[in-house]
Amino acid sequence: MVPEEQPSATMCRILQCNEWELEENADYKLLRNTLIAYAKAGDERNWDQFRAKLKNQEILTIWAMILSECARNGFMGPYVHDGRIRWRQVITAGEFNRLDLCVMCERLCDVREEVSTGRAKWKRQHVKGYQEPTPCWR
Repeated sequence: MVPEEQPSATMCRILQCNEWELEENADYKLLRNTLIAYAKAGDERNWDQFRAKLKNQEILTIWAMILSECARNGFMGPYVHDGRIRWRQVITAGEFNRLDLCVMCERLCDVREEVSTGRAKWKRQHVKGYQEPTPCWR
């Protein structure tokens, strides 16, 4: 899968800062420190219980947008290493190697619905001259 955007660019866009300012951004620091604290909770950690105890609940809305957009681009499982938020990247999905932004996307749109239900694949195979609609990310 070729991402449309790297996680650092996604975070800069959502946090409204430049890439060289990212690590000094107050919201980025809060997210980083939250991930560190969550990791320290150990094997018994439960995200729902952990987030309920957060002092700044507003950051969860921002975090949800970042997670959604990064997942759409194939980046998941954020963690902190060397003081920076890092991401695991989805490269392939087993036998289904045709990964694109629609496969990973959580947005609601007609194109995504066609992919999710398998109608797009069926139409490609059975409808002569079928042209897939343009995805929302193009």
